[in-house]
Amino acid sequence: MTNPVSPLTRSVPPRFTAQQAQVVQYVADSSRHLLIRATAGSGKTTTLTEAAWHLPDFTRAVYFVYNTHATAGVAPRLPAGIPARTLHAHGMGLLARTGKGAELQVQDDKTLHLLRDTGLLPAGETRFQRALSFTLRRAWDVYRELHLTRSPDDLALLLSLAGWPNQDGEDAGGQDAFATDGQRLSYLDRVLGALKDASLDAFATRASIDYTDMLWLPMQLGLGRGHVRTALVDEAQDLTPLRQQFVSHIIGLRSRTPGRLILCGDPEQSIYGYMGALPDHLPRLARDIGAVDLPLSVSFRCPVAVVAIAQTVSDFIQPAPGAPLGTVEHHPAESLTFERGDVVLCRLNAPLIRLALTLMTRGVSLHVKGRDVHERLVIAARDAFPDAFSAQQVEACVTAFQARRAAPIQRALERGERGARRQLQDLKDLCRCLSALAEQVSASGPATASDIKDVLDRLYTTQGDVLLCTVHKAKGLEWPRVTVLYPELMPLHQGDPDEERCVQFVAYTRAQQTLRFAYGKQAWDDGLRVTPHQDPPTAQPAHPVPVPDVAVSVLPPRPPAQPLARTPVRIDDERDLPLFGGPDVIDVPPLTERLTALADDSRPALRQWAAASLELLGRMPARQVYVHGAHLKQFERAASAARLAIPAFGQLPGRTVRVMVFENGLARWKHAQVNRTGPRVISVTLGGQTLRFDARTGEPLGLPLTPLGVHLDPKVLAS
Repeated sequence: MTNPVSPLTRSVPPRFTAQQAQVVQYVADSSRHLLIRATAGSGKTTTLTEAAWHLPDFTRAVYFVYNTHATAGVAPRLPAGIPARTLHAHGMGLLARTGKGAELQVQDDKTLHLLRDTGLLPAGETRFQRALSFTLRRAWDVYRELHLTRSPDDLALLLSLAGWPNQDGEDAGGQDAFATDGQRLSYLDRVLGALKDASLDAFATRASIDYTDMLWLPMQLGLGRGHVRTALVDEAQDLTPLRQQFVSHIIGLRSRTPGRLILCGDPEQSIYGYMGALPDHLPRLARDIGAVDLPLSVSFRCPVAVVAIAQTVSDFIQPAPGAPLGTVEHHPAESLTFERGDVVLCRLNAPLIRLALTLMTRGVSLHVKGRDVHERLVIAARDAFPDAFSAQQVEACVTAFQARRAAPIQRALERGERGARRQLQDLKDLCRCLSALAEQVSASGPATASDIKDVLDRLYTTQGDVLLCTVHKAKGLEWPRVTVLYPELMPLHQGDPDEERCVQFVAYTRAQQTLRFAYGKQAWDDGLRVTPHQDPPTAQPAHPVPVPDVAVSVLPPRPPAQPLARTPVRIDDERDLPLFGGPDVIDVPPLTERLTALADDSRPALRQWAAASLELLGRMPARQVYVHGAHLKQFERAASAARLAIPAFGQLPGRTVRVMVFENGLARWKHAQVNRTGPRVISVTLGGQTLRFDARTGEPLGLPLTPLGVHLDPKVLAS
């Protein structure tokens, strides 16, 4: 059959770089899957929309955007035969074609109703039952979003991610059925099975769905498999495992006649790990489908000086030929002034709130981005403060609120559950915001939670001369002059190292002309500066490339080094096993040598701990620091014992891996039988016991980091 919409004969735009032209040519001349690895400001959407015009066939091609907001900007740039839509909109369309389009109801609390209707929740209204309801709802969401199975390994991972509510105090009775991990896993398995059946029935009988169902249900029902022949996916680094599987489903990736997948994204801007989109997921998907990797490494957005800063966390981004030098400035935060059009970015919310309150008292027109934060703070204020409170009560109220909210998270952290550390950091950030707001409204007399809401309503508007937002809210955006507030907060050592590096990269690459760093007093006085690995060269034009018309200036002179503190320095260290802040004093040079040695260890967990310690140490020039000497010795002892580990003798039949076990102070390699390997979990049997390890770090799943703890051979992870 002749294609009713024929591709137009169209040449590559003359302004395109060789990299962009290569992408377009490969789209036109090849039928292979592609990964277009596009750095910040590289014109990826321009390139991908142009490539759409050069597809050999427009039939059943779809351009997928990450969110609805992007649709309006993309749709007019595509051929008439190629629609632009989100994956969720496509999934909704598939569900509507079952004849239920007019009946479809999206219910945010659907899972709660299903749990109650099926009788899966224990009877009663105790704190434990309420917490268990939250855990099961979260588990069902994570189960679908990470595209997990009900295998023992995935169930163990899910329990680690979703957590398990506290069972002491008033909740001690009636929970014998959940006393052991085995009982919890069995119960979780039953719940997931029942929720799957109930969700399918809810759609069939009532056309009831939730947001995740828009992608999950079409796959469960076999709707739209292979219906899309070419999928062009923008912002592909933000695809969660569920979204990846949905795209694979609609192009019929595993069918006899699969469609074509063209992915465009940047793993270095993968900052939604907490949603399941980890930095290594996009490259892994590309490898799995045999995609050709094509680079777009030239940034048209960032001038040379800004690119040089971005290159401190990226070895991919390059400045455009003929790009202006641009400006990178360093200032103490307390002396900064702002102009109309300025944008302030920060890793956390609390510093932004404090700055916003300060600027508001000065009459500066501003707005803060993030209605979700506004809503969380309003709810938290109502929970934290009585009907009326004074300035003297603020600290006690916030402390009590934080203690209540932190207790279950702390228990999850002690169990080694993934995400608990991030939740604790988010709670601290929330409480610091609350303190700043409460101090402001109660400064002149008694205040209420409604007063806090009134202030928040003034801050979180859509208009204002100066914009303040977190780095996460700034992703995909750009401005002429950007200020990074408190760069010393990045990377957060409570976060995933790879994701935190991506957050830094996003923060550094929003500026079109001028990038300003605004340091806190301590960091400024200590001489901390974000500087390039080498001074950026003056850009020399190679061939004409359109670039923003900006004023060229030079980098400010680097401030003189600050004198080293003569007394031992205390460094804040909020890790589970902190190095700094302990009772012992150590000279910095030998400490640096010891940490550098640890940073070369083969075990990922030891390398990350040492690297994070060196990063913290580098922020605080000093001759001596206070440390937890016992923790340092534990890590060194683990590394030393591992190098002298007793080898494993003999070998089990079948596939085996080496597992290190510490016994009586000695390290011993043992052969373990492999049960299953996956992108998230490696399951083995050792001595009749099933052990599950994190596939990224080799550490045991669901347990806190222990230097002298059992772990996988790092060579297994590399393979």
